[in-house]
Amino acid sequence: MKQYLKFKSFYFFGVMVSNKEQFIEFEKLYTEVLQTAPEPPEELKKISLGSISKYFGFGALIAAIGVGSGELIWTPRAAAAFGYVITWAFFYGVWTKAVIQYLGMKLFTITGEPPSHALKRVFGGWLVIFLAAMFVAVTPFWFVSLGTLSSQIVINSLGLPTAQQTPIFFVILAISVFMVVFSAYLKKALKILEWVQSSVMIIMLVFFWIAVGVAVRPDWLSFFKYMFVPVLPPDYEPWVKQVARDIAATPVMWFILPALGALGAGAHEYIGYTAVFDEKGWGVPASPKWEVLRKAFYNIPRTFKLPIPTSGEMRIKLDAWRKAPLLTVLIGFIALWVSTTPAIILAIEVLRPQHLIPSGVRLTAVQAEWLRIIHPSLTVLWWIGAFVAIWGTFYGVFEVYVWTLHDFLRAFKKFENLSRNTVRKYLWPYYVVATVLLYSTGFSVPFLATFASAVLNIFSTGVWGLALIYLDRTQLPKEFRAPLWYILFTLIGAILYAFWGLTNMIQAFGISPY
Repeated sequence: MKQYLKFKSFYFFGVMVSNKEQFIEFEKLYTEVLQTAPEPPEELKKISLGSISKYFGFGALIAAIGVGSGELIWTPRAAAAFGYVITWAFFYGVWTKAVIQYLGMKLFTITGEPPSHALKRVFGGWLVIFLAAMFVAVTPFWFVSLGTLSSQIVINSLGLPTAQQTPIFFVILAISVFMVVFSAYLKKALKILEWVQSSVMIIMLVFFWIAVGVAVRPDWLSFFKYMFVPVLPPDYEPWVKQVARDIAATPVMWFILPALGALGAGAHEYIGYTAVFDEKGWGVPASPKWEVLRKAFYNIPRTFKLPIPTSGEMRIKLDAWRKAPLLTVLIGFIALWVSTTPAIILAIEVLRPQHLIPSGVRLTAVQAEWLRIIHPSLTVLWWIGAFVAIWGTFYGVFEVYVWTLHDFLRAFKKFENLSRNTVRKYLWPYYVVATVLLYSTGFSVPFLATFASAVLNIFSTGVWGLALIYLDRTQLPKEFRAPLWYILFTLIGAILYAFWGLTNMIQAFGISPY
């Protein structure tokens, strides 16, 4: 305990105490919180199909937020343009985010310290402010993109003139805002969100896999051949340059990386997912004394080591509880990958031979061919599924982003008593106004989505991953740290995400780094 016995003083609960006294008081509080945390349910002590089903809802929420635009538009664009040669990119893109997400969820479950609290305490407020600034500034780009895509689906499916896009966009925006406000008023926002997104996942899985199983003969050998060994994609083929000039004018990596970024959401969604654990009843945050512990984190220094028990009954309890986020992440990202796979195959086997690729004003139209090959009447299933998926993401991020900003703000003591309802009261009007103003500028959906993906889903995910690696190695005892192979996989992925995201942000301003 020598590292705690320095001749320094700190304010702990408003009283100046020495480092040694502070450690003793915090250790006592931490022990009380652990003792009052609920016992893990039986399904976490012995994993079974029943236990997996109980964690499906939140896992589907994690997956389905990225299903909409990622799986239906940006991934098929890249798959149709390049074929099986880039299946590795989708595989590593999904699972790099999965391993990053689990580090954050595990940290909160075991320590009881919210994600942004840990960032603020260990790295300082600058990192939280940096991530929050990117989040507030760029998230309206996603709202415009998702709202526009939802309205395009309505127009294309009903055969309406494109001039109707704007009124339909505002109708969808109004309905979405009404639903999120109403669900929050009923205090069932999380439950409703899980139900909506679980439905999305089931619809997408059923529709797409039927098409793969009935209508096409996938080249599984090529699919798995390129899944694990990265191969740099070649330049665009001549037909891509003819039918999709907007794509051909984009550097290859600048085109592919946003497709990866859109899959599985990004750091700002992951921070929100993790922050909501105080409502899930999992681990240390489920203790009735957790709020006292959360406020105590404001007063401990960066070098302070959390007194996490590494033996005895408490160790067993924490070991069992960390399976909750593990199951959630596994379910969510397996579901994401299983639902992404048919989209990749159908884009390669159906769209690519016909020289069709989602681009321009047909971002959601050509994918109807996926079900037309079974029977023309089944195209209606595409329009229903596509709308549910993309609008489900549009609806979902309204609520998820509340959790994210709430976590960012409460990292600072000034906002220690801030409620999520207060955040909703200010954040949602901002999103409505910003979305309307940004929509009126006329920026193209590919540009908005590409830039938002570069900032939020690629660059910030890399930064968040690097921060979590450091927190895992410095804030947890070795008994709870991720193994070395896990850290190395996460480190490589996080570095690449941060680097590529930064380069793509620069590229968005017309300054090519290639």
